[in-house]
Amino acid sequence: MTLKRPSSIGRHINQLVFYGLLAALVGLAAWLSTRTVQTADITYGQRNTLTQPTQQLLQSIDEPINFVAYLSDDKVKLHAGMRKLIAKYQQFKPDTTLEVIDPNLNPDRAKNDQVLTEGRVILQLGENSMKLSAVDENTIANTLQRMVRNAVPRVIALEGHQERSLFDEGNSGLSKLKQRLSDRGFRLQPHNILKTQSIPRDSSFVFIAAPLKPYLATEAAVLIDYINSGGNLLWLTEPRTMAGLDIVRDFLGLNILEGTMLSNNPQLQEMLGIKHPAVMPIVRYSHPLLKDIRTPALLPFATAIEADPEIKTDWQYTPLLTTEDQSWLEVGEISGEITRDFAAGDLPGPMSLGMSLTRQINDTEQRIVVIGDSDFMLNQFIGAAGGANLTLSNKLFDWLSNSDKLLAIKPARAPDTELNMPGNSLNILAIAFLIALPALLILIGGLRWWIRRRR
Repeated sequence: MTLKRPSSIGRHINQLVFYGLLAALVGLAAWLSTRTVQTADITYGQRNTLTQPTQQLLQSIDEPINFVAYLSDDKVKLHAGMRKLIAKYQQFKPDTTLEVIDPNLNPDRAKNDQVLTEGRVILQLGENSMKLSAVDENTIANTLQRMVRNAVPRVIALEGHQERSLFDEGNSGLSKLKQRLSDRGFRLQPHNILKTQSIPRDSSFVFIAAPLKPYLATEAAVLIDYINSGGNLLWLTEPRTMAGLDIVRDFLGLNILEGTMLSNNPQLQEMLGIKHPAVMPIVRYSHPLLKDIRTPALLPFATAIEADPEIKTDWQYTPLLTTEDQSWLEVGEISGEITRDFAAGDLPGPMSLGMSLTRQINDTEQRIVVIGDSDFMLNQFIGAAGGANLTLSNKLFDWLSNSDKLLAIKPARAPDTELNMPGNSLNILAIAFLIALPALLILIGGLRWWIRRRR
């Protein structure tokens, strides 16, 4: 039997057909790639993809979304970061756009948008727009929810009794807090009860910032009527400064103690750079609302607040801010050398510097917070403690305006971004690599040198 070998011409034809089909297949794949795009996120927890709640929120919005970022042209990395961020939203809402504006080249546009510093990002939804306090998924999602609901939290800030001023830019003012809250979509409205003899019922809550001048009994009665109707309240007070609000205190069933909380933990004070014992660090957050705060908040010259067991109410009491075990309530004057004297009336810690009150009224949960300090919100302290004071303030305003019911999105993180060594493992590794291993190499080298000399 003989086999006939294919001719060279046949082999060339087969090769031409093969390469022709391969080129056609590559061309077809390239053409299809221009028509359809398929992406896959294989990172741990799909960190480069929006979470499911955000995807559902985007799909429920009919109007186009536009991000306006005020960045100068030389911020190339920030431009790339913004484009990467917007691409996540375009994946689920194609009519999402990004507009980058150099505030130096377009000052009129920046002025119209009330942008004073570079780096601001404005979120536009249809005809509405809001400044973003941070460019992360949680902030963007919650801002979109507020815009969709068209519900801007309105906070009634009482005035007329030498309260802390929202417009005071000095150390004892609240202008920085007001600006931060405005950027987050809150509207703080000053209000004088004497001028209106009432409190707006459609407000999110009432804010009382440590008044010094006493309220009239009729003004306190208006406030009681507001609370009776189900209104929420944030009341900041100071040691020995009831300002005529005793009736409100009794109605809430609280006991605001006469004294100033002091700390007796020099190690903690040294670590936090605290120079005065009346600056109270809060390392215990008793309320579930504050469980995510990781750094100590600082409350200067605060007093303790307790539920009065002798007053029967329908309120549910939950301590908000608890002092450390070494603290105590000083009932005397804060001057000179201060020591604990329980025989003279001082009270040992730990004690609560703030109390939250809740009850069911009209099928909704009524919320009230009373804190024995206002200094932590002042311009002088709002940025202290690594931002914990600001975080605490934001959480209080969110909770009292029911904004805590917005999306709470926690971005997934890779499991290998942190190395947690149990016990003394880190010390053992340090000894092994810095001492034991070099010593072993020196021993091996010395041994080899000695063996060679013997030869």
